[in-house]
Amino acid sequence: MANTKLPTYRLEFETPYVLSEDINFHKLYDGDHHSHAIINFKDFKKDFLAYYVQQEGYKKEEISIWISPQHVDIHCSCFSSEPIFCYHIFSVLWEVTYSKRDFFKIFEPSNLIEIVVKNPKLFHKNMNNSKNFIMPDVSLGALYEMDEIEKLKIANIPQAKTTTPPIHPSKRLAWLMVYSESRAYTTFPVIVPILELLNKKGVSLQRFEKGFEGIEVDNFKLLDQKRLYTICQEMITNTKKQSECYYKDLYEVSDVFVKCFHNWQDILPIISKEKYIYHFPIARIRYYINQKPMPKYIHEIQISDEPVDLLFTLKNKGSYYQLSLSFTTNGKIIFNPEIKGLFFISNDDKKHYMLSSIQDVVFAHWMSKHTFTMSVFKENFEEFEKEILHPIGKFYKLLKK
Repeated sequence: MANTKLPTYRLEFETPYVLSEDINFHKLYDGDHHSHAIINFKDFKKDFLAYYVQQEGYKKEEISIWISPQHVDIHCSCFSSEPIFCYHIFSVLWEVTYSKRDFFKIFEPSNLIEIVVKNPKLFHKNMNNSKNFIMPDVSLGALYEMDEIEKLKIANIPQAKTTTPPIHPSKRLAWLMVYSESRAYTTFPVIVPILELLNKKGVSLQRFEKGFEGIEVDNFKLLDQKRLYTICQEMITNTKKQSECYYKDLYEVSDVFVKCFHNWQDILPIISKEKYIYHFPIARIRYYINQKPMPKYIHEIQISDEPVDLLFTLKNKGSYYQLSLSFTTNGKIIFNPEIKGLFFISNDDKKHYMLSSIQDVVFAHWMSKHTFTMSVFKENFEEFEKEILHPIGKFYKLLKK
């Protein structure tokens, strides 16, 4: 029994801190299971957890739970003398362990609760959530002990390859880089030649013809520009075959993925020298090939051929380590990086830097899910080193500070 004089109901664990998958709370409580209850987190300590339970039509009761590796001892303020598996206990356990029978593992030594108790300034209580009642400080980034940081699947990542003519007096050649920035889906980036309309003084009217309209390969005199035009046609052909070329899973690294990446590698030295490049965020062909793209969605960008390096840094922050990823070009850090168009890093000046390999693309996207930063407390560093740092170390040098 817990170290208390209060009457408690004991519930045994099947394995340390884990309830049996076969446990049936409905059988333990034979009363009304459909009555509505409001459950509010109250407090926690190293081996203690407390909630308030308000059953509809009744007064608020307090649930106190003492946790050990073998069992939990539970007290409800509704107990008159003998402990019972009351509706309030049923409500709390159903709420926090229904789909997570290992909920109490956070009270294991060196696990989350012990870490929070040791580092109170790095965590906050979330009084409005009965399950996730602990919130890490934003400075930690993704927290290894709490966040679902997916493990790296690096076995099948392929190595990448190493790395304007006048049209009409009132028009000039421009290039439209098309990719979706929707959170719902991502599309492979394509680029198409497009005619930009000019006024009599040669200033852009911010209006455009349809992609490829009025432009033929014979318009280009230089071989590299002819090659650029041909690859643009290949990109659109692949897009049509793939129903807009939706990207789904980086780790699949499909043939279309590899082909698209290599196409971009081929044209990067050429397209980076073009002066008039725009981004269009609506990646359905009918909006930029079958009809003129809407000017209000078009924004000028730059595409750079400067090589980008990935720099992983592990910092000792006292009670925890913090892993971060930064991007550098010519030794300078790209601040405020964002992934754009699947294969590119961009920042506030809208310049697009292409990642150097498919390997870099995979690692960059993986870290971007965690704002390029993740933390692990020293109690769990050995596992973090095996699951996270060793895969990184197979490809990149890790800077330790």
